[in-house]
Amino acid sequence: MRAPPPGWLENPQVVRSALGPDGQVARPGAFVRPLERFDVALLKGEAWPGNTGNGVVHRSPAIAKDGMRRLFFSIEAV
Repeated sequence: MRAPPPGWLENPQVVRSALGPDGQVARPGAFVRPLERFDVALLKGEAWPGNTGNGVVHRSPAIAKDGMRRLFFSIEAV
């Protein structure tokens, strides 16, 4: 069984002062863009050169303990 897909927000839809585990980071009415099955996403964070203040905001919905699976592969630039 597949897990719900991860989602991300476009930069203008993010309330950066609310970032953190308990913050409401999406502006009211913001559309969380879901990744679909077999999508490949290249997401740049704060540490990417020239990307300060523009790191991608994304969330992966929790996977219940009912056999759902999700593949996540990360490559960190050094």
